[in-house]
Amino acid sequence: MADTKGSKFTIYVGLSLQSAILLMLSMVNGWLSGVIAMIMLWMVATWATSPAQQLYLVTQVPRSPDIALSVNTSFIQFGFALGSGIGGVMINRASVEVLGWAGFFIVFLALLLAISLFSSGRETDQERVSKSL
Repeated sequence: MADTKGSKFTIYVGLSLQSAILLMLSMVNGWLSGVIAMIMLWMVATWATSPAQQLYLVTQVPRSPDIALSVNTSFIQFGFALGSGIGGVMINRASVEVLGWAGFFIVFLALLLAISLFSSGRETDQERVSKSL
């Protein structure tokens, strides 16, 4: 999808699906089959976003993509740690049932940040090439 529609579009779709699925996850609590299905769909949306994000970063700094990807990987690891910490606090102060809501708000915040970042109007070389095809 990132190759045909562009990295920004794929990031928008991935983050939108993630937030919607996390919202639905909060509504299927107690139904094990529903929880498993939602988590599987959420992971598909999550892992679909990552290659698009990497493509976007590489097109932003074509002379040193290795540095951009290594910084990206570091922030991904930081996000894992931060998310685990937030999840632990949510479980400690409330219950497991609020994790979907907390995840929804965090991913929705990421979507808003992506919209803000991409609204600057800068078009990457990859997007110009894909539009010309």
